[in-house]
Amino acid sequence: MAICKTCGAQMDDNATACPICGAAAEGQNQTYTPAVQNAQAQQNGDDAADVASSKALAWLAYIPWTPVFLVPFFVKKWSKYARFHVRQGATLWAISAVYSVLQGIISGIVTGVVAAIRYNTNAPGLAVLVVLTTLLLSAVQIGICVFAVIGIVKAATGQKYELPLVSKIPFVAKLIDFFYGKMGVDVSGD
Repeated sequence: MAICKTCGAQMDDNATACPICGAAAEGQNQTYTPAVQNAQAQQNGDDAADVASSKALAWLAYIPWTPVFLVPFFVKKWSKYARFHVRQGATLWAISAVYSVLQGIISGIVTGVVAAIRYNTNAPGLAVLVVLTTLLLSAVQIGICVFAVIGIVKAATGQKYELPLVSKIPFVAKLIDFFYGKMGVDVSGD
């Protein structure tokens, strides 16, 4: 008899999934049934009911172009799962907002450089600088979009996932916790 690595239940040696939790047997692809999500939530220390009731709104926290993270911030403030995603979504939104300001400043400078190039054709180095700056700005925007998609998918499927780089910026998360504290929410166990 094989043992399920997710819930510890016994299952047939040639079973493709655990009969108790639905987790894929070793060598099989993982299927995200409600039972698997509940097992994952319990492994993360979350209440399965909290995850199930909050994931429908938690994904909104990752839309970086508007402060939509405020929806789960207010609606699901008592949910530990939603608070996790609100912290990351708010940080992603702050990164996107700072990027937008910097992009405006850099675009203004690049526009000035392009105008200088038009009047002075002996400046090929400036043209290379304009191209590299444009590529860098595009790469940052693509990175923000990729992080947003990852966050949306993870939150909507009931998973906690710390986004690379984003989860390492504590300032916004501490600010969110401060406001949760002002609303009477205890975040000490998060």
